[in-house]
Amino acid sequence: MNQHGPMPRRHDGRHESERRETGTAVETPKSALAKARGVLEFVWSHPANRDRRLAAVHRAIDFQVRARLAAP
Repeated sequence: MNQHGPMPRRHDGRHESERRETGTAVETPKSALAKARGVLEFVWSHPANRDRRLAAVHRAIDFQVRARLAAP
C-alpha cells in the first residue's frame, strides 16, 4: 500500500511490481538453465570459495535440490 491507496493489480492478480522481466508466464528451459549456470558461475568465482570451489558448488546444488523437492 502506498500513499495513494493499494497498488493496482494486473489482470492476472499480481501487483504491477511483480511483473516478470521476460513478459512470459512460463519460464523456458533455456532461461532456467541460463539462470542455473549464472548461479553456479557466481558460486565458482566468489572469492570466499577460492580454495574450496567444488565443495561450494556441491553445497549450492544440494541446497537447490532440497529447496525444490521439499514439501510445501
